[in-house]
Amino acid sequence: MPMVLEPTTTFRDFITNLKAELRLTNLGLAKRIDIPTKIILDIETQKTGIDNLELGVYRKLISLKNWNRNYLYEPFIPKSSSKNLVEGFADFVKKIMQECQVNLQDIANLQEEITVDFVSQITNGEIHPDRVNLLFIKKLLILEGALSEKQVHDYYFRPVLDSEFTPYEVTRFKEFVLDLRNRILHVSQRYFAEQLGVSGGTVSLWEKGKTNPDSIKIEHFRSLADLKGWTVEELINYIYGNEDQVESYEVVFSKAKNLPTIFKIKLAQELLALAEEGLIYQSLEKFSQIIKNYIEEKNLSLEEASKRLRIKPVSRLESLLNQKELPTNMEVLRLSSLPDFLKESGDRYTYDELKTMIYGITNENQ
Repeated sequence: MPMVLEPTTTFRDFITNLKAELRLTNLGLAKRIDIPTKIILDIETQKTGIDNLELGVYRKLISLKNWNRNYLYEPFIPKSSSKNLVEGFADFVKKIMQECQVNLQDIANLQEEITVDFVSQITNGEIHPDRVNLLFIKKLLILEGALSEKQVHDYYFRPVLDSEFTPYEVTRFKEFVLDLRNRILHVSQRYFAEQLGVSGGTVSLWEKGKTNPDSIKIEHFRSLADLKGWTVEELINYIYGNEDQVESYEVVFSKAKNLPTIFKIKLAQELLALAEEGLIYQSLEKFSQIIKNYIEEKNLSLEEASKRLRIKPVSRLESLLNQKELPTNMEVLRLSSLPDFLKESGDRYTYDELKTMIYGITNENQ
């Protein structure tokens, strides 16, 4: 089942309010956005969620509110692009495949309902992005890595689900940065940015409340905490209002030493919660054991396994086997694409199944 990015009751309320505002029946709304009436009924009975809609349908919904709808293309087709939408979307997917060194099957594995033929049509410039559902677009954007999962979610769905909502953590982070730079350090934006290793524009966005701290790398949180004279835990607790952390930040990630630098705060928060029950350790051990079993079953050397599993260099594979690091989204996708990387039942792992195993959380909780 596709994951639902937001409780369907919230999207259902949006549809209900939209019908009342426009004085439309289910049939009338369905005709306005050119979809079967059954889809409206499924939304109202919570059988489907916002992420199951095609991008084109979602854009029509937004246009009924007289909102700008063209911004929905911008994460994968910038305004500066001279390409039309079909060509731009094709180039976006081909860029992901090239940079991540994956094939059509790998991309299709991102979502169960997507076929290799469909992905091929996209890359050949035969599929308009309006024909692609929001869940698949979301997964492509997360795989590309320019936006975090939280940023993708907010970008696409926040206007519909709560157009006036400003998350608590955004305000707290803005206030913290302004206070630290102006009152405590008394330095310019440029100098402040240099100390953190970010651009001046990034600091400006922080101070304007345009950045959700979920999207910020933990290494930058560490630098901010150091400048304040705080620990990372103290800064996280201040921004998120979470005073119930019982696990030491360093202890939580002692078996995944790369997490405090390359992972974003959102994932770290989820892993911190899981660590209270030791689930992160179980996930690391379980994933490591599955890789070991595969290598032993195929009687592979580390060099051969590194090549077949497409986990390079060999030292990277060793880190995964020794439970020092978690695999990246791309490494998970490559594993799911291997025809002989199977469960005990003989079935192949799906991308979502492997992610659930690794992080110890289901899609609905991500």
